[in-house]
Amino acid sequence: MTVKHHYHKKHSRIVLLPVLLLLLSGCSADYLYDDSAYYDEESWNAEASVLNGSALNEDKGIYDVYADELEHLYLKIQPGKDAEQGDVFSFSYLQNYTEGDVTGVEPYVDVILTEGDESAPTSVTGFGFGEFTANAKLTVKGNTDRIASRSWQLKLYDRAGLYEGMKSFNLIKNNDDASRMKIKLGLDLASQLEDVASLRSKFVRLFVYDTTEGGLLQWEDMGIYTLVEQPNKTYLRAHGLNENATLYRAKNFRFEQQTEIRAMDDPAYDEEAFESVLGIREATDHSKLLEVLALLDDPAVTSEALLSGSFNEENLLTYAAISLLMGNVEGTVTDYLIYSPENSQTWYFIPEDFRNAFEIPEWQSYAYLMNNKVFRIYLQEEENRMKLREKVAEIRSTLTDERITETVAGYTKQLLPYLYSMPEIIQLPIPAADVEPYIASLVDNIAQVDSINYDVLPPYIETYTREDNTVTINFASQADLTYYAEIAADRRFSVIVQTLPINEGRFEYEMAGSYYLRVVGVTVDGERVVCGNISLDELGRTIYGGIEIN
Repeated sequence: MTVKHHYHKKHSRIVLLPVLLLLLSGCSADYLYDDSAYYDEESWNAEASVLNGSALNEDKGIYDVYADELEHLYLKIQPGKDAEQGDVFSFSYLQNYTEGDVTGVEPYVDVILTEGDESAPTSVTGFGFGEFTANAKLTVKGNTDRIASRSWQLKLYDRAGLYEGMKSFNLIKNNDDASRMKIKLGLDLASQLEDVASLRSKFVRLFVYDTTEGGLLQWEDMGIYTLVEQPNKTYLRAHGLNENATLYRAKNFRFEQQTEIRAMDDPAYDEEAFESVLGIREATDHSKLLEVLALLDDPAVTSEALLSGSFNEENLLTYAAISLLMGNVEGTVTDYLIYSPENSQTWYFIPEDFRNAFEIPEWQSYAYLMNNKVFRIYLQEEENRMKLREKVAEIRSTLTDERITETVAGYTKQLLPYLYSMPEIIQLPIPAADVEPYIASLVDNIAQVDSINYDVLPPYIETYTREDNTVTINFASQADLTYYAEIAADRRFSVIVQTLPINEGRFEYEMAGSYYLRVVGVTVDGERVVCGNISLDELGRTIYGGIEIN
């Protein structure tokens, strides 16, 4: 036969891929002459993409070339001005800013970003040396209500180039963490694992010279921050991921249908409302997201359907195992990334924030996986729960006690001199004498993996109805467990008011107003299986392990 060179040059990359794969696999050369091997723009569709379900391959070399020593960064603050309203923003304004103070405007200040040493921004070879005009923009990062733990985002202006390969990055202040190392520890450990991506990070001692209204006009030591790169197109490119991908950051997202999640051409679409659930990092439309949510909304959907192209099993298992091992209790609800490459229908989980990790017992982390519908569906199958157990053991063989201890020891050497000095020592959430034992406990918490019973499926309350005294609840259950409703008057379930059997999803309880409910499963051996819900009560306070009944 004669090879038919009928394909157009611009399609050659698509054509050569299946050819190369066949040559490498030793398949019959007859296939090479089959017209069906060639695709054009008219016949190709995302549902049939060869990329669907494929592994997530991050370029791990990005971490090898990244300087990991504590950095001294200097910010000389200059006023920020809104072009339309003419408001001049000061650093003091940003320090006290809460969302809603201004509308339609992101408050900012201009800064001159310079690398230096412990004494001054005088590093001749460092970034920003000799700058006299602003090279970056400083804005508030994250929850604007947390004034005492204000974090920042720096966006470099085009003329400034890149700082260690980054166009923008975050400076995270986590005063709730006595060690100041949990975010970096989680990201660094994740970076050592296959089938998942991470983010580059380092410790930073930050100095500010405030020339805006109310500024002291001298260098002020702001203490220790964790620098974390901003996930964006530059990040995707640097990590060897698809730079034309769809990328979101979860704020309160469980892979469930929500009224805020709409197509961009929907008349009711509200970008601000959308971003209250999912921060848009990179996206030209939301159609792919809506398609996977429609799939998950089907009551009959199975784990097999999830893995037919919408998700990659090794990525799911690795992400779940990370959440368990590191006690990243809210890592399936908030502060994680979801990534879907161009020309693919597959979604991947990427960890982003470990500020509240390394303290929750693993058996609780296991239950809290149920808050995300993807894992709730996947873990219904006993076979998949056993796969998770194997993945946890596999990762522990990589993240050994020795490796973790060595990593933490390196961080401790960098940070301790500053934790025992101003301004950090007055911001510690625990006495200074308890800091080193607390750091040691982080290592111990990672090591505890034997308490998880993967044979059981933690209960999770999906919905409920209340009619007079009868409450009907729909929850994830397992046939060989007996279930009870535990009623409490407080969201922490510190005092259980009553325990009632659940029969066919119903129980009766007479109480006016609202109360707190959790479902507890009991095995034939008498083992209690905790409820996995993370929810909010009417006052916006977090309930761990239950819901409020109104």
